[in-house]
Amino acid sequence: MIRHTLLLLALSPFFSFRLAAEDGLLARFAHKLTEPKVYACRPTHGPITIDGRLDEPDWQRADRTDLFVDIQGEGHPRPKYATTARLLWDADHLYIAATLEEPNVTARLRQRDTIIWKENDFEVFLDPEGRGIDYYEWEVNARNTMMDLLLTHPYRAGGEFLLSWNCTGLRHAVQVDGTLNDSRDIDRGWTVEMAIPIRSLRKNFRNTEGVKAGEVWRLNFSRVEWLHPEGPEENWVWSPCGEIAMHMPERWGYLCFLNEGEAPTLPAHHAERRLLWALYYAQEAHRARTGAFAASLAELGCTAADRGTLTPDARLSLEATASRFVLRVTQSDGRILSLDERGQWDEQAP
Repeated sequence: MIRHTLLLLALSPFFSFRLAAEDGLLARFAHKLTEPKVYACRPTHGPITIDGRLDEPDWQRADRTDLFVDIQGEGHPRPKYATTARLLWDADHLYIAATLEEPNVTARLRQRDTIIWKENDFEVFLDPEGRGIDYYEWEVNARNTMMDLLLTHPYRAGGEFLLSWNCTGLRHAVQVDGTLNDSRDIDRGWTVEMAIPIRSLRKNFRNTEGVKAGEVWRLNFSRVEWLHPEGPEENWVWSPCGEIAMHMPERWGYLCFLNEGEAPTLPAHHAERRLLWALYYAQEAHRARTGAFAASLAELGCTAADRGTLTPDARLSLEATASRFVLRVTQSDGRILSLDERGQWDEQAP
């Protein structure tokens, strides 16, 4: 009996993989393919003073995000403390406000560009071009100590983080509703307010244009909370990633810059994105098992049901070596959507 049990345990990963493959890639990676959140960002009507108080009429009108959830998504515990964010924009700035419930507000780190998430913090992630490369991160604690950085690619693709990058013109402030670093009383929480200059995010330094209505960026928020000093830390986010990994830009939400009265929508090619990313995750899993990327879609377990999510005249293809690959969907009008082993997303117009 023990021998049979050990044999079943040894074979269970194989059978789990076979069953998942038979269900198709979209089913296999469903936890990482949930629909990202969408935020309707409205324009300001007056000046915003960055003081952490959030008392301007524009902030009162701005929609709050849904309550933050566990980074892994459904099936995981609800965060112990509430967190929401709000956003506004004008031609030159993106404004961000966050409200964090916290009965004992603490913050020790004081030096700029230290790793802030090693204590309780609030974090912003922005990918203005939505390509999964050259994206930005900000971390701030309740003492208003800031870290900002640029990442060339996600860590999974060997990306570098550049702490030398500074968000020129960034303004930020924090207000504590209670006392800082005093456990003898009960606090209500803390608020964060930021003004990010659009110009500081433009890769072409000659491009001094501000943001315009109709632009769509990728965005996520994270709150790191150390409920127990010895860890592990809690990761509470706006748009869940499906696993404990914030550096998955494809899993972030959509930030839609809109005029008053306009409704946000998911960008075009949503079905194509989902399938290409399912194939990307399958390639990651294949390399983890075998040491190399798969050479064919069949080898990855792409089923007819997976392909059926595309338009009938779309063509799905894979070019791969052991260490590199490019996935493509070519549409009937000649538009090409592609995704490579670094997680770099590209769209080529016909």
